[in-house]
Amino acid sequence: EREQGTVEHLLVMPVVPSEIMLAKMIANGLVILVAAMLSLQFVVHWWIGSPINGSLLLFLVGAAIYALVVAALGILLGTLATTMGQFGLLAMPVLMVTQLLSGSSTPMESMPVWLQYFIQTISPTPHFVQFAQAVLFRGADITLVWRPLVAMLAIGVVYFTFASVRFRKVIFGG
Repeated sequence: EREQGTVEHLLVMPVVPSEIMLAKMIANGLVILVAAMLSLQFVVHWWIGSPINGSLLLFLVGAAIYALVVAALGILLGTLATTMGQFGLLAMPVLMVTQLLSGSSTPMESMPVWLQYFIQTISPTPHFVQFAQAVLFRGADITLVWRPLVAMLAIGVVYFTFASVRFRKVIFGG
């Protein structure tokens, strides 16, 4: 908004910062969810022929939570940067480190204990990896995966709160 000059449009609209943030998060989240479901159905299940053991609806709920949390993190990072270039340079290492330390490429158990606790406290990605593996590979139901969902939600609330405060200061100057 700042680079494109559309911040003035936001300032005259009868909306609060959290509504602007939610609109951005939901729009991006829906695109991600549609792509994820199409990938699961057409690529993983149909093309590769791998069975999906768990509930696609439960996976969709968890993926929606994860997409919203990562979008909140993106907005938070966006409020720290003044240009799109700075945002890219800030977002790449943050997202890359959270992905590499998520347990999807390297088992969490191979990391130092302090790093496991740290990454599980600040990043939703290890919780999503644990959730997705349990649902898609092992057919887990909600009674087995509610903890990673709650952890993602808690991290998301923290990101959204900080992003909302920063967004209000950066965009609306107060």
